Amino acid sequence: MRISWHDFSKGLWVLGGKEQTMQGFVRRSVGMHSVRQPSLRSRNGSQRANVNAPNPVNAIQIGVDGTGFPIISTSTTMYYGNSIVTSSLTEDRPITIVAPVENGGTDWVFISSSGVKGKFRTGTPTTVHEWGIAAPSTAPTAADNGAGAMAAGTYQYRVTFGSSLTGSESNPSSAASVTIGASRQVQLTSIPVSTDAQVDRRHIYRTSAGGSLFFLLTTISDNSTTTYNDNTVDANLNTDLLFFDNVKPDAGYNFPWWSPSLQRMFWCQDGSSSGSQERIYYSPPGRPESVQGFMRTGSPGSGIIAGVEWNERNWAFGGDGIYRIDGTTEPFVATKISATQGIVPGNSWVIAVTPSGIVYYATDRTLRIFDGQRTIPIGWDQFEGLTRLSPTTELDFIFSPTSIAYGRDEIFLANTSRTLAYHTMAQTWRELGVGCSTITMSNPNDNLYASFNGDAQSLELQGLTTDTGAGISIDWELGGNLQDISQHAVLQRIYLDIDTSNIQLQVECLIDGSSAQEVTISTPSRQMVEFNVGQTCRVFSVRIRGDANDTVELFGVEADVYIPGSQPSAGRG
Repeated sequence: MRISWHDFSKGLWVLGGKEQTMQGFVRRSVGMHSVRQPSLRSRNGSQRANVNAPNPVNAIQIGVDGTGFPIISTSTTMYYGNSIVTSSLTEDRPITIVAPVENGGTDWVFISSSGVKGKFRTGTPTTVHEWGIAAPSTAPTAADNGAGAMAAGTYQYRVTFGSSLTGSESNPSSAASVTIGASRQVQLTSIPVSTDAQVDRRHIYRTSAGGSLFFLLTTISDNSTTTYNDNTVDANLNTDLLFFDNVKPDAGYNFPWWSPSLQRMFWCQDGSSSGSQERIYYSPPGRPESVQGFMRTGSPGSGIIAGVEWNERNWAFGGDGIYRIDGTTEPFVATKISATQGIVPGNSWVIAVTPSGIVYYATDRTLRIFDGQRTIPIGWDQFEGLTRLSPTTELDFIFSPTSIAYGRDEIFLANTSRTLAYHTMAQTWRELGVGCSTITMSNPNDNLYASFNGDAQSLELQGLTTDTGAGISIDWELGGNLQDISQHAVLQRIYLDIDTSNIQLQVECLIDGSSAQEVTISTPSRQMVEFNVGQTCRVFSVRIRGDANDTVELFGVEADVYIPGSQPSAGRG
């Protein structure tokens, strides 16, 4: 009897006995190509993600700028091009967000980690500046300065710090007050000076005589002058009003995200005080360096863990479920979506936006997609097995992802042991054959960046057949075959239709769960390889392993099986 396998297009299946593997699936798919086709082909290779960085860079996090260029972070150092952005990281994964520092301004990269809360300008990361500007801690001194043009009355003054580089401004100082008679002027002294290197100007705001609104009086274009003589009549005051919502973000706001539709920055994971974990903070529109206010969610325990914008709405993920942020301006309201699973605490990295919804690793240890109304397990038939396996199963690990990315119609899930990919169109799984400490997709240039083999790499680039010179690990096993449940059969011989590109591969015949025979094969092109087995079996399968430095492709496997009472096979010849 002839048994054949000629369709391997559906990827990985690990549930049930090997003989229960569905048609078109395989039991092992390590190193399998992303393109779904009947043959089984080794995946594309990789190259270093940043050739200007020192070699190697064992990254724990990779971000991208607005052009898709990688921002690579180790436990202590962040690299961007041939520059070291900062060496003050402290083990945790930094979040990098690309956003304009003001309306219509140049994009900057904002950094959030326990060691650094800052920003640098894309293209020229020579200096990391603080995220936001702290307000002056003292007020200037105001006094009558003799004859002048100002009207009689009481005047109030406040000072803010500013940066010409970013256009950002701090909250104001406390007010200085002075009362003068008619036709007088005012001298300001002790104008505060900032210790922040990005501050290169101060703005002075003043009320009209007896007024309460502060208008821009003047800008001092340095960070050193401490005196100013004011002889400006009320009618000549600038119409720019003073903002009181330029509060610098607190260092305890650990998870920021940018909302392009609202032009606002949001923050969660506030660890600054007890009970603050439920809060979501937000910036004024167009001013991501300032905090305007916060909303409460009521999320208990670890509170709000992560947030993203999808479908021009903002969504927050807590351990207890998903919250929709309603409103485009204050007051914002966080509305909990009923019957939604929360995100695993500590897994804020395992969340990704796709065209169909938000994919995340849920508290029930399933990969779920949220479509705006409900959460649905994806790849459930296969993935349930991947998340719930015991360490004694054939994959020998319990898969718990620590990083996620979406692109090329695939969802990539990684930890340092395994990297899996789920094809959203074909609804199939495969295993890449490397463990990645971090993985991210650059949408501008369709690059998949990951850190594995001790270096940051661009993963699966078309035309490459090695991982920066290292062979690509392949480990393919077919689903098992059971011909007759009532008796043993004789596995006579096996045929492989394969092209190994002169690479030596180990082919193992598995009989009833044990290795019965192993041979080494190598072909210069597509050829038929035959080897005899001649052993009794109930369930048998074939496993192919090796390290490929060129493309390997398996087109089909056939086997001659004799069942007592039937006619023996005459073989292919």
